[in-house]
Amino acid sequence: MRQTPSTMTAVLPSHNAILTGNRLPFTWNRFSDASYYYLQMWLDNAGSGQRITSRTTTTYTTRLTGTSYTIDVSRFAKGTYSWRMVAVGGAGNLLTVWTPDQTVTLR
Repeated sequence: MRQTPSTMTAVLPSHNAILTGNRLPFTWNRFSDASYYYLQMWLDNAGSGQRITSRTTTTYTTRLTGTSYTIDVSRFAKGTYSWRMVAVGGAGNLLTVWTPDQTVTLR
C-alpha cells in the first residue's frame, strides 16, 4: 500500500506578507530524511505601472539545503507572488506534498 506524503512546514515569510526591501528571507522546519528542498515562486499580479522586461525576474525555482534562505529580489518585478516548498529525499523522491501556496507582495 502506498503511503501518502506528509506536509512540511514553511515558517517565513508569513502568508500575505509585504516586503519593502530587496532581501526576502525564507525559513522552514527541517523535515526528517530530507536531502534538500525545492522552493518555487511566481508572479501572480504585477504592481500598478510595473514594466516587465527580459531582465525582470517573474519566476524563481531553486534547490536548497538547510532550513533558511534569502533571495535578493532587486531584479524581481514588483507585485504579488505565490510561493511553495517541498522536501525531497536522496533518490529525488518527494517526501512531502507541496506546501499550500502562500503569497508575498514585493513593493
